[in-house]
Amino acid sequence: MVVNAGLSLRAVNGGQGNWIELVQQHIQAGSNFLLILPNTGRAIREFCKMFGYEDGCMPKTLTRGEFFLLSQFVDSDDFDEVLRAWDDDHQVVYVEQLDFPINQPPRLSNYIRYSPVFGIVSEHDDERDAKRALSRYENSDHVHPTTRRAAIYRWNEDRWKMIED
Repeated sequence: MVVNAGLSLRAVNGGQGNWIELVQQHIQAGSNFLLILPNTGRAIREFCKMFGYEDGCMPKTLTRGEFFLLSQFVDSDDFDEVLRAWDDDHQVVYVEQLDFPINQPPRLSNYIRYSPVFGIVSEHDDERDAKRALSRYENSDHVHPTTRRAAIYRWNEDRWKMIED
């Protein structure tokens, strides 16, 4: 699993026909994204199921203020789509891969290199490999300095925990 961190934060519209397939692609890539969900029970049930939550979960919706803090990373077309979604009384969820039960070992390795904006950049079986990958990533010329912030996380029994240097 590798995310191309040079790309924009994308939005998936849960009101469009192929939205479940698009969400599955993001899950497989480990990428964070914005999910526009209609305020319907069916859409929320699908959300819970896709991310390994119990039926009846409540997605944590994004406020406009939180969205504007992320807006520098959002593609302009997706930015407009999110604003229209709020006008249409939809909810917007910032899907952060680190939070979901489906993204735990054994599905993932015990160490991940994670960007709080773009998601899981890579996974590793060994802490040294993860730290070498982080160093290469942070010193990369093709990744813009404001988007290359990432850290190493280790699975710790019931959650991901950032490794402090």
